[in-house]
Amino acid sequence: MFPCDTCNRQYRRIISLQRHKRLECGKEAKFECMMCHAKFKHKHSLLRHYNVHIFEGITHEQGEFRLIGKTTETHEEATKMR
Repeated sequence: MFPCDTCNRQYRRIISLQRHKRLECGKEAKFECMMCHAKFKHKHSLLRHYNVHIFEGITHEQGEFRLIGKTTETHEEATKMR
């Protein structure tokens, strides 16, 4: 295992540790969900997160969200399932 000397996160491969240091460790999240204000370091993580809102009946179109149906589940409940 290869531990990060900054945050102690461990990786099986040295290349993964190097990527972590270059792209993640100590970096602030720069992508924010417009619905729940969750923050992400990578755009693809934010896009994947939008599935939570789609599950809730909300969809993202051209920078806007619109309600497409009702749900009995809250955002907090949906994110706990993941």
